[in-house]
Amino acid sequence: METDKNKAIFLDRDGTINFDLGYVYRVEDWKWADEKVPQALRMFQEEGYKLIVVTNQSGIGQGYYTLHDMQVLHQHMEQELKKERVIIDLIMYCPHARDSRCACRKPRTGMMIDAERRMGGIDFTTSWTIGDKLLDMEMGQSVGTKTGLLQSKYWANTDIVNRTKQPDMIAESLYEAAKWILKARQ
Repeated sequence: METDKNKAIFLDRDGTINFDLGYVYRVEDWKWADEKVPQALRMFQEEGYKLIVVTNQSGIGQGYYTLHDMQVLHQHMEQELKKERVIIDLIMYCPHARDSRCACRKPRTGMMIDAERRMGGIDFTTSWTIGDKLLDMEMGQSVGTKTGLLQSKYWANTDIVNRTKQPDMIAESLYEAAKWILKARQ
């Protein structure tokens, strides 16, 4: 059955799109997580996926930086991606501190549900959530997306083996994830 809903790639930001230095909010600290990030995003875009960034930005709630600082960084990211013919369809962020009980902080699903509404519908079953932390995977699984987990310092293979819900794929980089996901669709 054909659906009129969008298919999307929900992307974590720090550690997935950009190198994670911890509380990245200044343009001068921006660096791609991997030089092929723009290419990976373009591959998804060319296959009709909406690109949606979903990012916890607790540094705002903790007073390390401001909402304006984050917005300037996101504008920089979008400008750099435009040079590579990539358009981010939506950026969702949670500005709350880590101990917040808000609905938007990952692994809670508030950002994804809000994105679905803002985009006029998303078919979660044909969508993917990709990130470098287990909480990215948990969030995606909670709404029914497939999940891609990127290798990172935030988890070990034993963390995955002991879970009842496994990621749909594990990759070394966003580019490798894109190749795997798009090949699996053929």
